[in-house]
Amino acid sequence: MAAHPIAASGSPPQEGVPDDLYMSRGHNQNHSYVIPSLDLVMVRQGNRNRQPSGEPDFSSTVIQEIVSALPD
Repeated sequence: MAAHPIAASGSPPQEGVPDDLYMSRGHNQNHSYVIPSLDLVMVRQGNRNRQPSGEPDFSSTVIQEIVSALPD
């Protein structure tokens, strides 16, 4: 089994997030995500350096919501 791209970067795989998710992380929460199996690219432009404790992870949550909204 191939390593999950995000797991290989040091972050654990997230439930509901495809195994072929790749991402780049930028300054001030400017990130991009690519999911080849879904022909999907998502870019997040943000200016928030820290996530308050207790909040769900934005990236995993938004990716899970997008993926669940896609037709099978």
